[in-house]
Amino acid sequence: MVYTCTNCEWKSGENAGDEGRTAIEHYIETGHAIESESTVTERTAPATDETPSE
Repeated sequence: MVYTCTNCEWKSGENAGDEGRTAIEHYIETGHAIESESTVTERTAPATDETPSE
């Protein structure tokens, strides 16, 4: 998982094994908020033109 800072341009490495730890260290050192970016795309149901029957 990739982590990014909402206050500056800091970003964790994509291939490092300790992304979470480096994100926590950045937060402790700076007090900046951290967000995670999911690399998994969610699947959604295909849209249909049918209206529900009552």
